[in-house]
Formats: sequence, C-alpha cells, structure tokens
Amino acid sequence: LFSGVSVLLYLFLLRVVVFQTAFFATLLFVVHPLGCQTVGWISGIGYVVSTFFMLLGFNTVFLMTDAGWMQTPLGVVGALALYGFLQWMAVEAHFATIGAGLILAWMGLWPFAIVAGVLALMQGSQTLKSALSLRFQTFKKQAMERSTQLRWRKLLVCLKTLYYDVRMAVFPKRIGLYHTFHYHYELPYAEVEDQTMWAGLVILIGGIVGFCLGTPAIQLGLLWFLAFVMIFLNVVTANQFVVDRYVWLPSLGVCILAAALLPVWALLIIVGLALMRTWAHIPTYFDELFFYQSNIWNFPDSEVAYGNLGVAQFQRGL
Repeated sequence: LFSGVSVLLYLFLLRVVVFQTAFFATLLFVVHPLGCQTVGWISGIGYVVSTFFMLLGFNTVFLMTDAGWMQTPLGVVGALALYGFLQWMAVEAHFATIGAGLILAWMGLWPFAIVAGVLALMQGSQTLKSALSLRFQTFKKQAMERSTQLRWRKLLVCLKTLYYDVRMAVFPKRIGLYHTFHYHYELPYAEVEDQTMWAGLVILIGGIVGFCLGTPAIQLGLLWFLAFVMIFLNVVTANQFVVDRYVWLPSLGVCILAAALLPVWALLIIVGLALMRTWAHIPTYFDELFFYQSNIWNFPDSEVAYGNLGVAQFQRGL
C-alpha cells in the first residue's frame, strides 16, 4: 500500500513541479524515518490508506481535467462525484488528510477544493467530537483535562508544537511512540512563553514570507506542511501531544523544500543519512518488546514506555 502511495505521489508531483524536484521529494519521503511508525506499525495503517485515496483523488482530478470532463455540465457532476467519493474514502480512513482542499485551491481547482472542504468539515467535526469525548474523560483521570480546552493561550502551545514538529521532520534523531515533549502537559509551563514558542513564531513568519515570495515548488512545500500539520498543533489536544505519525504526511512538505532548494549531491547525502536512520529504526517493529525497548532508548525519561515494556515482558513470562 505504501508503494502505491509512493507511485501516486510521484505522479502527482510531476504535474506541479519539475522532474528533479518531484523525483527527489518522493525519494526523500519514501526513506524518511518518520514513515517507519506509519508503515511498520499496524495502528498506523489508517494514515497510509487515507493518503493513498487522497493522492488517487488528486491524480484522478488531473486525468478528468485532461479528458475534458469539466467542459460539460454532466461531466462536471460526474467529475465532482468521483473525486468526492475518493476523498470521502480518504477522510473516512483517517482525518489526517482533511487539508487536501487547501492543496487543490492552491492549484486553482476550486470546484474540487470546495468538495474536499465540505468533506473536511463533516469528517473533522465528527472525529473531533468523538475524540474529545473519549480523551477528556481519560485526561481528566490524569489531571490533564486543561489540554483539551480551547483558550487563547493555546496559541502559544500551537507555536511550540509547530517548532517541535518541524524539528522532528528535519532532524529525526529521537523518534518513537511516546515522546516526552509536554506529554503530561505540565502547567503553567505548557502555556507560557519560552524558547520553543519563539522558535515556532519565527518558523511561522518565515513560512508566510517564503510562501509569498517563493517559487511554486517552495509554495507547495510550505503549504503542504501547514495544511496537514495544523490539525495536530494541539489547539485542542485530542490524542497524544506529539508522535511520529502525526508528522509523517506533513514531512512531505519538508522533502519538497529540500528537493527544490538543495543541489543533487546534498540530496544524495541526505537520502543516505535518512536510509541509515530508517534501517536502524525498522527493527523497532519486530515485536512489542523491541517496540518499547526502542522507545526507551530514544526517550529514557518516558515512564510510559517503561511501563509498557514491563507489561510486554510480564506477558512473556520474563
């Protein structure tokens, strides 16, 4: 399924950026270490299924437009219905792709963008409502219910999360199921100004300036990252605070930027480094013992990973 995602991604990028950028962006995305959790862990399959149908929808839009479907009223209805079905399959599999409408709008495909936007509102509201209902009760037991509440100071939290997500996508040194970054949402520290908040603000401002002044490839990279990371910025914390799989799809934006801005020799070095990190992380998903042992190696202060490792050992009579 991930191989299918890779092919569809390459075909999509060929339509919007030059060949070299499309090739290296796809290659970087394929070998990016953040893909390990999404592809190697069974609970991450929703992200892969969702991305598959979203990219299938994008490519289908191109084919229908080339075939002249948008030239007749009946063709328009058929095109929007077919795309709507594919994007519905995407958001039904996982809400991670609800930002697809922004990409379509950037490409000027407004009828399809509106369809994607409507589906995003429908699925997003439904998912958020069910997730909040479940997580609020769980977080309340852990004295973390404030992380699920919407307040203006959560904007500071969003900037901190943006910084952490960008850092994880650019430099995935420590990855795993349980990150310790604000995992317990310590108050008041989680909602006050600090270096990570200011770093997030600089990244946001830089992204806006880059989008306004950059080439189409730079615009696509910046917009892609924001479009698919914004639902995970903890405006309202519905699940874990940060985790690898949240940044998997947004990380493609970083891959596009790297492919557009860096020379080939630098891209080849990055591909090699990413491959080494990925190959080192793949054994994490051999079984549950490796899973939590790797988590401890990457985050030695995570008592959650220790607890889960203890349970896995107990179940095996260790």
